[in-house]
Amino acid sequence: MRINLTIDSVHARRLLRKMAARGQKLPLDKIGMIGVASTRRNIAEGGRPTPWTPLSKNTIAGGRGKGKGTKPLRDTGLLSQSTFYLKHEPDNVQVLNTMPYAAAHQFGTKPRTIRPVRANMLRFFVHGRRGRDAQGRFTGRRSVRYAYEVRHPGIPARPFVIWQDSDISLIERMLLSHFMRGK
Repeated sequence: MRINLTIDSVHARRLLRKMAARGQKLPLDKIGMIGVASTRRNIAEGGRPTPWTPLSKNTIAGGRGKGKGTKPLRDTGLLSQSTFYLKHEPDNVQVLNTMPYAAAHQFGTKPRTIRPVRANMLRFFVHGRRGRDAQGRFTGRRSVRYAYEVRHPGIPARPFVIWQDSDISLIERMLLSHFMRGK
């Protein structure tokens, strides 16, 4: 997944131009680390500055959300762990995520029809009323359904690769400090 984010800060751009004019090496590693840390914090907190749409009851009934609670994008922790940055000299840093489903969560998906690929029918869990199985045991709050096709409602957008105002302020302070040291 490739997302280009631009810091729209007049102050930061002015400092970057001055550093380039003085022949200073830009602190791209530090900016990349701030971007990765911000992305991981967005995932850990379930969306910043506004919380994401919570997981649906059917998603939870299907077994998602067990690993790290019921916060979105935290089931296995792989999405957060797969975030990294690349430096592109002389003045560019890119924050990336290697998971194939990252774009679907960042931008959301449209409703679609799901059909079986290797079997005749789909088998899935849904949120339902409490009941008993064939042996008389309580089945809990989920039940099994079978269908030839299912209309998936889509995934709401949960943007996790975003710059927060606090990140931009931190980058501005770091650039100013770097500029003043003259390295």
